[in-house]
Amino acid sequence: MFGRYGFARTTMGDIAQAAGVSRPSVYTLYPGKDEIFAAVADAFTNSKLALIRAGLDGHPTLHDKLLFACTTWSVDAFENMLANPDARDLMNLAFPSIRASYARFGQLLAEILRESADAQWAGQSVDELARVIVFSIRGFKDTAQTGAEMAKLIEILISAITCPITTGR
Repeated sequence: MFGRYGFARTTMGDIAQAAGVSRPSVYTLYPGKDEIFAAVADAFTNSKLALIRAGLDGHPTLHDKLLFACTTWSVDAFENMLANPDARDLMNLAFPSIRASYARFGQLLAEILRESADAQWAGQSVDELARVIVFSIRGFKDTAQTGAEMAKLIEILISAITCPITTGR
């Protein structure tokens, strides 16, 4: 429901109907829509992070691992937002569960960065660099027009980080 209608337009009645139960039954499990949304966001995050972790071994380089992680995390969710404009509010950082999701994804990126043998980031910590990646990608969602464009922006970012330009100095 949230993925189609977003947080604001999804009602407890919608949730009950989708679950095949009465509205009062929903309230016996969750006090309100915020708690349901938090549970859904947490389950979504767990699923995405597990999918990323399961696929990392198939990507040998730091560039490939980061690109895989970032596109897996972002592109299909972005395409869902394009198909369901009301779902844009699901990425709102005002939701504690969304902030927690971004933090968990950032922790995974930091783990990937730490594992790299060439992890020299011009004095920046891997946690700072992971945060830059996470919130750069979040910003791309405001400007990309298609999933392919989103994927391209992510590829440019990851290439810039993993293959920095040398000036010959």
